[in-house]
Parts: sequence; structure tokens; C-alpha cells
Amino acid sequence: MASCTPLELASHSRLHNAVHLAPMQAVDPGVSHAAGVAGIERTSNTLDAVTVLAKPGPVILPLIRRLVAERQWPVERLKQSPTVLNRCTANR
Repeated sequence: MASCTPLELASHSRLHNAVHLAPMQAVDPGVSHAAGVAGIERTSNTLDAVTVLAKPGPVILPLIRRLVAERQWPVERLKQSPTVLNRCTANR
């Protein structure tokens, strides 16, 4: 049994507050240096899906949306990652 709240448990996931996007072109590597961003991972064998990992702290979705708009990236999909906890409880 966990000795913390569900939110605390979810915050330990490396995907907590991550943002998934499907760009139509390569994502600017400079995004990995933006405040609150821990790194970028390709989530497929092509450039069509990446996950922007968040550092612990504020949600980075607004930051990523702003960067997409400012840099006029053609993006097909953009969504915040569900936490691992949400994925576990959704299967019940």
C-alpha cells in the first residue's frame, strides 16, 4: 500500500506533466533548454511523434503551446501525457 497521495505517486513518473506532440517537421532541439523542460524523446522510429519531458514543478503544456505558435511549427497533435497512475486506474 502506498504511503502517499495519488498525486504524489503520479508525480514520481518520468512522464508526469510530459507533453506529446506530432510535429510535421523536426522539433527545434533548443526546446530541451526551455525552462521546465527536462528533455525530448522520440516516441516512434520516425520524426512524427516526440515527448517533451517536464522537470518537477509547473505544467509545461502552456509553454509548449506558446513555442509552437511563436515558431509556427506545423503540429498535427499536441496533448499532455496522462500520468502512469491514470493509465493504471483506467484499466479497472
